[in-house]
Amino acid sequence: MAKKNIFISYDYDGDKNYKNMLLAWDANKDFDFNFEDHSADVSINSTDAAAIKRAISAKINNATYFFALWVKTLTKLAGLIGKLRWLLNSKRRSSL
Repeated sequence: MAKKNIFISYDYDGDKNYKNMLLAWDANKDFDFNFEDHSADVSINSTDAAAIKRAISAKINNATYFFALWVKTLTKLAGLIGKLRWLLNSKRRSSL
């Protein structure tokens, strides 16, 4: 099977372990999971926003697929939604 070129967008501080798990699956011969990682793992040495966008855009354009790995962000969002539901239900019960 030909390797797919995948650009992985992820929160370096929050989701790097999940990205590394994908790389481990790729390295494991027991998994039928192959890809070539084209993520921007290192900081782009620039304060120029246009230069940063060009560097990342080139990597995205060279990829076959774009994969957004936002585990930490979605987990936080789910927690906030749960708290909001709880608050709304509490308010509804107290107004009865």
